[in-house]
Amino acid sequence: MKRKLITRFRSIYLVDTFMKIMINRVRTGKWHVPEITPDELYEKIDSNQSPLLIYVLRIVGEDGLIPDIKRIHTRKLISYVDCLESFKEKEVVTVCGGGGMSLVAAEIMIEAGFKNVKSLNGGMQLWKKQGYPIDSYDVLMNREK
Repeated sequence: MKRKLITRFRSIYLVDTFMKIMINRVRTGKWHVPEITPDELYEKIDSNQSPLLIYVLRIVGEDGLIPDIKRIHTRKLISYVDCLESFKEKEVVTVCGGGGMSLVAAEIMIEAGFKNVKSLNGGMQLWKKQGYPIDSYDVLMNREK
């Protein structure tokens, strides 16, 4: 009961924080999230130093996504913070279609205490444009079953 109550209050706090972040970012146009380029991310993945990759959009394009990426919609990210507790000290990269929503998701994670969160600059559009590997839509759907 106590744990549920704490989790509920934490979720309310994070939603409130999320709204404040969004209002401030829209007003100022400034984000406090480090970004990683597709080149830098690919280098990490290729050298077996892959961070936790989180795709934060609900819909996956039929072109697919970066291999081994996890899908957690930005709206649900707040309620998954406790499940991701073991990654608070590890590198996490948020990814979206064009790089905007992943900034929001990264801000949420930073506010929740994650220490090493980055957003993929240019999102999946730039990743694909630069010719980096992707899992097809079918592969992703089969893996998530």
